Amino acid sequence: MKLKIIFIILVLFFCSYLFAEIEELFFSEYIEGSSNNKALEIYNGTGADVDLADYRINQSVDGGGWQYQHYFPTGATITDGDVWVITTNQADAILQNAADEILPFPSVVHFNGDDARGLEKTTDGSETWTLLDVIGVPGEDPGDGWAVAGVNNATKEHTLVRKSTVEAPTTDWALSAGTNPSESQWEVYDQNTFDYIGFHIFGADIIPPTLNSAVALSSSSVEITFSEPLDETTSENTGNYSINPFLDISSASLATNKVILTTSEQTEAENYTITVNNVEDLAGNPIEAGSSIDFTGYGGTQYDLIADIQNNLDDYLAQEVTVRAVVTIGDGLLYAGKTQFYIQDESGRGIQIFDHTPLATTYVRGDLVKVTGIVGLYTGTENKYYDVQITESEVTLISQGEELPEPYEATGSEDFTMNGTWASATGEIVDIWDSIYGFYQIVVSVNGVEMDLQFWDSTGANVEEYVVGDEITAHGVIAFYEDIPQLSCAYEEDIDYYIDDIYDDINFEKPVNPGESVLVGFPYEEPCNSVFLHWKTNRDFEFHTIEMDTTSTRETEYFATIPGQSAGTSVTFYISVFDTLNTEILFPTNFPTEFFEYHYEITYHAAKLNIPAKPFNPYAGEKFPIEFASKSGDKAILRIYNAEGKLVFTPQNIIISGPTGITHYNWNGRDKNHKLLPLGLYICYLEVIEANTGKKKTAKAPIVIGAPLK
Repeated sequence: MKLKIIFIILVLFFCSYLFAEIEELFFSEYIEGSSNNKALEIYNGTGADVDLADYRINQSVDGGGWQYQHYFPTGATITDGDVWVITTNQADAILQNAADEILPFPSVVHFNGDDARGLEKTTDGSETWTLLDVIGVPGEDPGDGWAVAGVNNATKEHTLVRKSTVEAPTTDWALSAGTNPSESQWEVYDQNTFDYIGFHIFGADIIPPTLNSAVALSSSSVEITFSEPLDETTSENTGNYSINPFLDISSASLATNKVILTTSEQTEAENYTITVNNVEDLAGNPIEAGSSIDFTGYGGTQYDLIADIQNNLDDYLAQEVTVRAVVTIGDGLLYAGKTQFYIQDESGRGIQIFDHTPLATTYVRGDLVKVTGIVGLYTGTENKYYDVQITESEVTLISQGEELPEPYEATGSEDFTMNGTWASATGEIVDIWDSIYGFYQIVVSVNGVEMDLQFWDSTGANVEEYVVGDEITAHGVIAFYEDIPQLSCAYEEDIDYYIDDIYDDINFEKPVNPGESVLVGFPYEEPCNSVFLHWKTNRDFEFHTIEMDTTSTRETEYFATIPGQSAGTSVTFYISVFDTLNTEILFPTNFPTEFFEYHYEITYHAAKLNIPAKPFNPYAGEKFPIEFASKSGDKAILRIYNAEGKLVFTPQNIIISGPTGITHYNWNGRDKNHKLLPLGLYICYLEVIEANTGKKKTAKAPIVIGAPLK
């Protein structure tokens, strides 16, 4: 109960500061990166959607005063709590994916560090424009750039992010820029920092800093990254840090949100723990006492994420990578006499390990391994079919008996970035054939799309009991043949008959339209005292319970109605039957592990985010269920930020597929470096991009990582 009360207080306070209102739009981010990696971001916290027809951006070049104006596209609107992002047509994909406008040269975002920008507004369509907010001074040429927060030339080759405490725009650039980090309205980050684009967090800073990462830069230095900019005095006090096993700390140097510690000589690959106390952010919030984070002595391993490899394949081809992942299909099953197996890490993507000669050790499903090798691409005839793979591999066993990842629900129309990912496919068998080339193939119709399930003879799996017309669920890894996705399967136990109706005689019709209630009927002829229907959505903390009733004409069939839900929502339910004394559960046998689910399909561009209002404890192995939805074909990016807006993990970056438009993801409370995050408040942020138009929708909600009070 104490934990629930603390959670409610945190969420109420968080929501009060997250959804507070301001009077006008203002610049929330400025990026002057390398080459054409440049962007401007405008934030709307007014409490209402804002039509940009009444706004423009004025431009100054080299101190020449306001010279050019940028007008927004017809119909451009910023929804409340969202941002408008402008970037160049040669910018990094991260910037372009976040952008509402992508402009060729010359444009309002083709600026250098000495070019001022001003946000202006007119009233009632008049020609009189009022300056609201500025970056720089239009009539001044500062040389390379203006100083911000005490950083010289900060408007050149830096990213500027408006602080969450800023409540209004200002035309006083000196006030906005400030002379030190505590007085400035801006946080200054290194060049090409793109972590904060596409969103803005607004509200009073009551959240203490947390530890994001630690990495050895050399054998005598380690860089600690915090969640937000820090106070210089407390962060450069070496007495606020300790390292175990013991390393002497001779100095601490602050650069915005990063501290570099100079240490005595580290031992290569040694596991060290840094403990931090008394370090404060710019608002004076101290870090939680005893906060700690691990790093590996210089020369140790820094792991690549498989999702990064799959999503940025051109950048990784022929490059050496090191990954840490669980074996999903063991070696020796798919290609006898060679090395071929699949692994998947916590980024939610998998990859093939392949070599023409076998390894000395055979790795089996559930092995947690470290793999170092070269990223390659197997290309077949006419470049039409291929697999992403790591070759020339050095494999090290870390542990055994690890759980497999949650399978991705395949639809038969996945894009190539899903290559190697552990998945399941459910459908009716429409064809079977035994190939002379050494594999047995089952073709299933998955929501009307045919998908091949391929069992190589080398797996030894006997799946000939299945016949055309059976409805099955199979597990395997997504591979591609002539650009068409299929599942490579390896184990008999990974295919089974699909039980659509857990309760064989249950009667209900799946909803056609949002808001429709669902009548559930359940025949039960044995003597009993009561029958209950238990239902919930992903937003609910617990199941709702409804007692089912009979009718005068159907005395052995029980009925209950589940309320209608909005589009993009899944409903899970189960039924329980109690004996005549109402003390023992008669049905189901494995209560309450048997569930049924239906969906309210979403067919329009949206950003639906359904998460339960409850804390979770990843330190006890709990996972947090996240449901998000938009129409099939939209791109969805799911990010996790700490309360200060620091990106800690991007668990999903996918094309939404399937007829319902709904995707489920279970977060384990770890960051992009596989580290458990500290207790506290986090922000789940969903961005959905429409494939045809590039339009964006966003949604956000708080998540609390908590643990029981002792």
